[in-house]
Amino acid sequence: MSTKPHIHVIILAAGCGKRMLKKKCFKQFFLLKGLPVLMHSTLKLFNIIPHATFNIVLPENKINYWKGLCKKYSFKVPHNIFYGGKTRFLSVQKTLLSMPFDSRDLIMIHDSVRPFFSKKLINQLIQLAKKKGHAVPVIGLKDSLRKIKDKNNHTISVDRSNFLLTQTPQIFRADIINNAYSINPDLINKTDDVSLIEEFVFPINLVQGEEFNFKITNQKDWELAKLIAPTIL
Repeated sequence: MSTKPHIHVIILAAGCGKRMLKKKCFKQFFLLKGLPVLMHSTLKLFNIIPHATFNIVLPENKINYWKGLCKKYSFKVPHNIFYGGKTRFLSVQKTLLSMPFDSRDLIMIHDSVRPFFSKKLINQLIQLAKKKGHAVPVIGLKDSLRKIKDKNNHTISVDRSNFLLTQTPQIFRADIINNAYSINPDLINKTDDVSLIEEFVFPINLVQGEEFNFKITNQKDWELAKLIAPTIL
């Protein structure tokens, strides 16, 4: 008799925000509506999938700091802690190598600084991943788009309907994503997880993402996050 796949959540919080006004800052620890952003993202997922196993990837020199925050804010979500690598790829790869999972389990990979996803989106992604092996949220572009044509910065217009923006969480059957991360990191220049599977998995299973499910990347994102947090979190 088959058993339901277990869900393993990897929350990536090992980076430092280089695109904020400050030269080096850790956005995942910024206080948003009284809690660090990382706690909001983790707690929301825990409330939706409480039986999942949670794994948080941190900068090695911030692990004790995080433990102190958990105590300060009485953060009770059970989770494993891993320290990240120099790149996003290495952070996920190191975590996958350290995690026990069955090949049919589901691995959910999420950016810690995307706290505004909905329960509906998470459930849609999980159901599609259970059925077809993986699921990725995307949204279309609203603005006109131009492509840099040459080294002199000449540009040409391109059809925005041919492009999509990917979001997280992205969910994969464990054997698929584990295989994708078995490659040599020196040979890749991918910026998200689905990019690693597109060479051997077709088609890519897409779910309509959400406008509010943006990644807090720069100062403008942070100002918007503070505005909408009281109504969404």
